[in-house]
Amino acid sequence: MKIKNNISSSVFLEAGPDAARIAAGPISVTADRQGGVFINGALSITSGIQNIRIGPIYKFNPLTASCIPSTLVTPISTFVFDIPAKHAIAYAALAGLLRSTL
Repeated sequence: MKIKNNISSSVFLEAGPDAARIAAGPISVTADRQGGVFINGALSITSGIQNIRIGPIYKFNPLTASCIPSTLVTPISTFVFDIPAKHAIAYAALAGLLRSTL
């Protein structure tokens, strides 16, 4: 199903059995069941670096925004290990489940 304001518009919403897309001309966000999530066009993240999470347990290290160089003498990691406290029990249960399958 595709929803447009008018027939010639390049802005639309599209939903199908395996994918969903929001598009405005060449800029779009697509969520595909097999392929994952695709962002086409410019991307703006309007949050501080301390709020950006990579996966469930890593966050960007706030020291990377301080412009202190990472050298052999003073190494600074890009990511820090940070388990959100409210989800820690769920992660522990999932880890126990995964460990029991080995």
